Amino acid sequence: MSFPEPPALGRIPRPSDTGLAVASLILGLVSIPTAPCLVGGILAIAGVVTGAVSLSKNAEGRPMAIIGCVLSVIGLLSTAAAVIVGFQFATKAFDEMGQIALKEDHAELVGVRAPQLELQTLEGESIALAGLKGKRVVIDVFRSGDPDCEEQVKSLNALFADVSPDQVVILGIAAKRQSDMEAFGDSRPKYKVAVLERLPWPFDETIWYPTTFFIDRNGVIDAVTVDNQPVETLRQLATAPDYTDAPAEVSPAVEVTLDPADGTLQFSQAWSIRFDNPQAMCVADWNADGFSDALIVDHDPALHVVDENGAEIAAVPLPEGFQTVTEIEAGVHKDHGLRLLGLSRWGNAVHVSDSSGNEVWKYKSMWGINGAHWGDLDGDGSDEMIVGMNGFSGLHAVSSEGKRLWTVRSIGNVWTQAVIGATASNPARVFATEAGGQVYVYDNRGNTIRAIRPRGHYYATMSATVVDSTERVQILAIGDELGNSGAKALAFNERGLVAWSTPIHTGRDAMRSQVFASGDADGDGEQDWILKSPGQGLIVVSSDGQAKGTLPFQGRLLGFGVLNGKENHALIVTLASDELTAYRVELTPESAAAEREGAE
Repeated sequence: MSFPEPPALGRIPRPSDTGLAVASLILGLVSIPTAPCLVGGILAIAGVVTGAVSLSKNAEGRPMAIIGCVLSVIGLLSTAAAVIVGFQFATKAFDEMGQIALKEDHAELVGVRAPQLELQTLEGESIALAGLKGKRVVIDVFRSGDPDCEEQVKSLNALFADVSPDQVVILGIAAKRQSDMEAFGDSRPKYKVAVLERLPWPFDETIWYPTTFFIDRNGVIDAVTVDNQPVETLRQLATAPDYTDAPAEVSPAVEVTLDPADGTLQFSQAWSIRFDNPQAMCVADWNADGFSDALIVDHDPALHVVDENGAEIAAVPLPEGFQTVTEIEAGVHKDHGLRLLGLSRWGNAVHVSDSSGNEVWKYKSMWGINGAHWGDLDGDGSDEMIVGMNGFSGLHAVSSEGKRLWTVRSIGNVWTQAVIGATASNPARVFATEAGGQVYVYDNRGNTIRAIRPRGHYYATMSATVVDSTERVQILAIGDELGNSGAKALAFNERGLVAWSTPIHTGRDAMRSQVFASGDADGDGEQDWILKSPGQGLIVVSSDGQAKGTLPFQGRLLGFGVLNGKENHALIVTLASDELTAYRVELTPESAAAEREGAE
């Protein structure tokens, strides 16, 4: 047996550099798939440095070090390209958002009949808008001392000198004190001006000065511009043909207070069922009998279906992916019946199961998924899925077979989504809250219909529902008031006109748990909203903002909804940590007596 020759005295063996070469190779390999984020660039730099050190020692592992360096350089270049493309995309997206905001700002007011407004001018003259029918009216809401407003006044002065007062009337509403009008100096308005500390609706919707409203000869708002405009644009809008569609009769938004003592409804417990480790719930017609059921997913995971009588009518084992879900929703496939989606909050996959508990498909994203909802986009009888993503991944539409249909890119997280499915008379619409808190409305192909401005709020969550048989849609959004400590719930139509709003305390629940649901709580044929208010309970609110009643509740809810049973009897169901409870919804004795008296 032979032994290796011992090293000469005074010499230390050179350590192997294979470890550095392997590290460089691994860093290079990992840097390429992570290149879209800055982490990939950091790993690539580390890979280049590690590989260079290994090569400088001219030892074992040289081929691996070379490959590691090459891969790391590719990863570094990919990261640089991703940063450049991301910057260009973000710049373009911000520009598009700004253009949409300018274009769509107050677009909801176009076609709305102007209010019966009466103004007191600086000269003491009283001017009623109703008395100006037969003439086109231009109303400029401005602020003295603002350079853009001063430029707009100059353009309007030029227009005032150019048009006949018998054809076009120009009025100004200054949103400051009369003394501030001196700031205009020689460029003061030559037309009539009223100074108002408190602007009337809809002029109180102004968030940027100057904002100019154009009213046709029939008293209908037919155009709104934001910022100063050249006189040619003002002339074109001031002398345009009248609005041709039927005008919308709209009232100012109502600020309501949801007093738990108010309302016409009372609640009593109907039944309760205990569950071990429930995770999430939703409401759907499981067996297609025309009445809704409560669907509960537990940690096993298994699906439990409970009808309006409190009887468990089905228990179905589910795929492993449903074990940690916090949100579920039922959809329909025209050939295969009911389907269930399950999503873990801040998860990276949506799991889809059929009614037998078989996994049909799942939709994954490495960046994370914020929410998913079913809705029939194309009217073929099968629900597609809308998925809101993290980061730049945007909003995805997914077919009933799990294939991506289209993508709308965003410059931030798509927090919440809602779908109004297609009907025989109306196409599908998709709603989503994105960066900046705006609610975006899309058609069934992902084209932007409009952006509903936030009105000084950052919407944290949002939903939409068809209110009645006329297919009127109402959107409910909850968000913090910027500059204030409180939150508000705002209900508005698809055009963005607010019907009502109310202060509401949601704590941090709006971003991480269910805070509202919709359903016909009192059986009158119209959808109501059920709002969760910590310290008060579940408040039933009609689509016109009237508090119908409050179901007292303390503690954490995993979910809640409305079950509609036979003879229009409704139940509100709540899922707590270990119990599903149903509450009957009935008229109070006073309300029932008043209803009988009215019927007689």
